[in-house]
Formats: sequence, C-alpha cells, structure tokens
Amino acid sequence: NHVIQKCIECVPPSELDFIIAAFRGQVFHLSSHPYGCRVIQRILEHCLTEQTRPILEELHKGVDHLVKDQYGNYVIQHVLERGLPEDKSRIIVSLLGRVAQLSAHKFASNVMEKAIANAQPSERASLIDEILRPGSSISLTPDSTTVVGSAGGSSSSGSNIGTLNSCPVVE
Repeated sequence: NHVIQKCIECVPPSELDFIIAAFRGQVFHLSSHPYGCRVIQRILEHCLTEQTRPILEELHKGVDHLVKDQYGNYVIQHVLERGLPEDKSRIIVSLLGRVAQLSAHKFASNVMEKAIANAQPSERASLIDEILRPGSSISLTPDSTTVVGSAGGSSSSGSNIGTLNSCPVVE
C-alpha cells in the first residue's frame, strides 16, 4: 500500500501505466478497501487525464454504492474536491433525488457536504432546493444537521436558506 502510493507520487505518470492497467476492472473493489481507496486517490491526484479517465468511468458506475461505503465515500469526496467539473457534475446528478436520505447516512453525509461545497452554483441550488422542497423530510441526525448547516453556510446560489429552519424534520 505505502510503497505503491509512494511510487505513484514519485514516478513519472508515463511509467505508471502497468499499475493503472492492473487496477482496471477492480476500481470499485479497491475503492471499497481501507488501503485500496488511498491508492485510487493517489492515482487520481498524480496521473494524467488519459490515465485516470478509465478509473473515473469505473467510479461513476459504482457511485451509488460508494457514497455510502465506509471507504468508498473518501474516493467520491476526493473527486468532488479535486476532480474535473464534468466528473463533479456527474456525481452530483447521481445524488439528486436522494439528498435527504444520503444526508442522514453516516458516510454519505460527508459526500453531501463536499457536493454542496464544491458544486457549481446551479448544482448547489438543486441540492439545497431538494432539502427545502415541500414534502421533503430529513431525519434529524448529527450527520444530517451537519449537511443542512453546510448548505446554509455555502449558499451563493440565491436559494432561500432562511427557509432551512422551517424544513420539516423527522426525529
């Protein structure tokens, strides 16, 4: 694990194709592994776009599970923080329709915070609007309150964040 991470950090990306080739078809499994998730993050940080594209495509296929996974959520957060705008958007689109549910989840709530913090203004508005939508009830958990708090603190979208206080809450 540490040796592979160090190689990825120190060796020129052009020399890492054999590592990336070995990971193809295994990205979902590696992203869900306590050590593998770190290696996938290093690949995304240090390799060239043409090398990371197949890795990202595999991630996108498993995003619904990875956001809730104990280790996979870190990989998705990494993409939301450091990824290309189109990859961030694809992840955010996959979260829509489940914002309240994911916000109350132990691991997915961290992904929701990163999504709100790193979304384009229109995407951020969609995420926040889903929380505010009439009939949307968000369970009151420590995780969901953190997400709602981050939504209120990062609204440059013009959404009516004052209505977050009146959002229906289920205990």
